[in-house]
Amino acid sequence: MSPNKAKKYVHHRLKQSFRADRAVTTASAVVLILLGAAAALAPYAFFDSARWVVGWILLAAGILQIIEALGRRGLWAWLAALFVAAVDIILGLALVNEAGLPLKVLIWLFGGLFILDGALQLGFAFKLKALTTRLWLVAGGSVAVFAGLLIIFQFANFTLALVGWLVGIKLALLGATLLTILRSNKTAALLTPREMPAQTLRRIPGAVYAAYFGGAFHTGLYIGNNEVVDHMFTKKVRRVNWEKFANGRPVQMWEYPDLKLAPKEKIIETALGYVEQELPFNLITNNCEHFAIYCLTGGQTTYSKYAQNHSGLEAARLSPILGPFIGVFMRIIEYAVYKFGGFLGKRASLRLRKINALLNQWIIEQTRRGQRPKTTS
Repeated sequence: MSPNKAKKYVHHRLKQSFRADRAVTTASAVVLILLGAAAALAPYAFFDSARWVVGWILLAAGILQIIEALGRRGLWAWLAALFVAAVDIILGLALVNEAGLPLKVLIWLFGGLFILDGALQLGFAFKLKALTTRLWLVAGGSVAVFAGLLIIFQFANFTLALVGWLVGIKLALLGATLLTILRSNKTAALLTPREMPAQTLRRIPGAVYAAYFGGAFHTGLYIGNNEVVDHMFTKKVRRVNWEKFANGRPVQMWEYPDLKLAPKEKIIETALGYVEQELPFNLITNNCEHFAIYCLTGGQTTYSKYAQNHSGLEAARLSPILGPFIGVFMRIIEYAVYKFGGFLGKRASLRLRKINALLNQWIIEQTRRGQRPKTTS
């Protein structure tokens, strides 16, 4: 199958899956609104129920991890799987059997997340030139930090109610935003902008592939012959086989519609030219995806509006209310579900990542549409 036919086949599969994606996203939106209402109106019942449900999910995930560990090869892989299973079971038992301490820990955790949320907003505010957006970020960040301090240090007797209202408003707002997106004429493009299931087609040399590890993706450039070139946090550019790159994780092929791609030979030549070299690595400004984009363009740029870091940071800048919540709270939830939910948790986490990416992209597109200058006739 030629690369062009492979891409057409994938896009055909995406169109077929759009209806299922839309149904799942609609259901997710309704659930988020209901959870938001429950958290705001009945916070104790909400958090206590959440504690109980999460506890049983962790117990089930721990048992599944033990079953999965039986099929692992190698002593260290087996021990690592058993350790994760033991953590799942211990946390699950603590949440199911002890209502007092875990509920307090849960509240403290939310307090810390609100402080982190506020700190990110304040950090963005000092980097912006637009006064209105800066004021929104300063106001939102200050409120979030203040609420977090109230929660952690128990300054008020209404701590649980405060957490419930804050979490409830955020969840309901996410759900309402998803429903708004689904009414858009461009929903199909937003739902499936980068969802390229690599396992359904022959891998394409010169294309970027991304392995999901919970909350984010690790990207690499496929150069053919079952090999990938990627840039790691160790700062060294590697040339590894496909199996080592994927490491048993779900893999997608990513596209960047805003980039002018170099010829395939130039893309591969650029990637191979950096193998075994040490390059600066920064999760925000110079990570594995920046390197992949640099190779795709033949060394012309590391920027794309579709890059996962850029879309998250841009959404936080453009929407001080939703953006940081998606970037902080939801990524932590994704990571926890991925790490402690067994193989079912990995699938659920990937679904959450897709929904959060959809929210980020919608925020960016809506804001840009609103800022587009009007034309005169």
